[in-house]
Amino acid sequence: MKRVLSVLLLMTVLIHAAACSAEPSVTGTETVTEGVPRETETETAPVTETEPQTDAETELVFEPAEDPYAELHVPAVFGSHMVLQRDREYSVWGTSNRDGSVIRGTVGTESYLTSVSDGRWKLTFPPRHASAEPVSVLIEDEFGNKAAFDDVLFGDVWLLSGQSNAEVTLSQIYGVINKTEFDENEPIRFVMQSGVAALAEREKQKTPQSDLLSDRWGWKLPDEANCMGTSALAFFFARRLAAGTGIPVGVICTGAAGAVIQELMPEELASELGFKGGAVALQGGYYNTLMHPFVGLSVSGMIFFQGESEAQNSGSAKKYPDHVNGYFTGMRQLFGYDFPVYNVQLCSYTKKSEAQFGFVRNIRVSQYNAAKQIADCTLIPSFDLGPDEYYYDHMHSFKKDELARRIVSAVLFRQFNIGTENDSLPPEPVSAVLSEDGKTVTVKFKNVGEGLRSTSYKETVAGFSVGTAGKQNTAEAEIISADTVLVHVPAGSKTAMLAYAFENNVTRNSAQLQSSGKIPPNAFMIGVE
Repeated sequence: MKRVLSVLLLMTVLIHAAACSAEPSVTGTETVTEGVPRETETETAPVTETEPQTDAETELVFEPAEDPYAELHVPAVFGSHMVLQRDREYSVWGTSNRDGSVIRGTVGTESYLTSVSDGRWKLTFPPRHASAEPVSVLIEDEFGNKAAFDDVLFGDVWLLSGQSNAEVTLSQIYGVINKTEFDENEPIRFVMQSGVAALAEREKQKTPQSDLLSDRWGWKLPDEANCMGTSALAFFFARRLAAGTGIPVGVICTGAAGAVIQELMPEELASELGFKGGAVALQGGYYNTLMHPFVGLSVSGMIFFQGESEAQNSGSAKKYPDHVNGYFTGMRQLFGYDFPVYNVQLCSYTKKSEAQFGFVRNIRVSQYNAAKQIADCTLIPSFDLGPDEYYYDHMHSFKKDELARRIVSAVLFRQFNIGTENDSLPPEPVSAVLSEDGKTVTVKFKNVGEGLRSTSYKETVAGFSVGTAGKQNTAEAEIISADTVLVHVPAGSKTAMLAYAFENNVTRNSAQLQSSGKIPPNAFMIGVE
């Protein structure tokens, strides 16, 4: 039944998305149409450089003409310095007030044609390999209107979504991290949007937007000024991934501080999941303003850092696995393919946050359980990367470079076959077996590198507990082999469940297990055999 409901849910979202794309809306001072062009639109085909240019298959002819009232619009999703996804078909779209007219798109030296239908057009180009050698893109109509973009790279395009720990900028943490050099020629690019600005656009939150809320949010070079205003996680991730692969990286930031998950997904999907409103933004409001303009792009994957808002009450924490599963499933369906997801398990937020985030440990377990249900979803541990007690901002971690290292390690293995599962992914429990006398639980792990380690530099390792789903008792534990931990059951404790890092505030001292590559396990709770 759940599978049937999921299919019906996704069909509902897709039908609505198609309906939205057919209805015009007003963005700024221009009349434009909704974001994702229909797949039934005229296919584009290559043309020669002679005039008039003709598409032999559809009989399209590009014939220059005079019409001072003709208009051509290309959304700010596209621009100079952008990165387009390598090795996949990619599209550029927009609007025109001249139905039946022909639009020509030129990438480098190759030109393609399409026609305007119902005020919309879409050019679909064949795949191009990764290249840091910039090319130019020219979109033009037959009436002399043009949109020209230069310094366009082909590489990997990533979505970064979530709430404030996804959005927090490099400038906000720069005073407490190691200083870095910036180079605008580095093959990384960013689109950094503002959740605060989206929150202020109450009317635009109500419907899916076809363009960015501000042209100033378009693609940016990685010079110091731009990087300081960019998500810190996006910056470190892009830099590390580009260095590890030699392929340009573009990151599109769609996160918003304080966002609950129903604000980040389409309103229809949120309703199907049982939500009845947003918290600060409208239900679906951040999706409509920050994510929807990019639906239709080819992307390499998504990084997601969200859940603090749900950690404020037990009800949200319990339902979170279904909600985050629904979110990823819906996003993949809207973009048209099952891109990989890297979900960040929540970090710790110091003792000051206890009153506000009282169910962080429950969200972590929910994230762990959800990752088991979602295909091609990698959960990235960060409980030990929270802000230190002395840090002035107890809600935002400044340790984004180490978090980026862990994500990139997983990406390199999963998408580039660089490294091995054993060395690249977090340690993962594969079994927890109770001894016959009931005094110990033997926990086997995979992905341990050269062997499990303790941050105590001893065999003893803190962080384990034994009990039930509702009550856990702290347990002593020791590493007894490269992949095995022996947990001693506390006297009088029940032994139905074994947990690791099951506290709201966790540090390297309170949860000490890690692989030889200094990657800790995700916080988890599993049944004891």
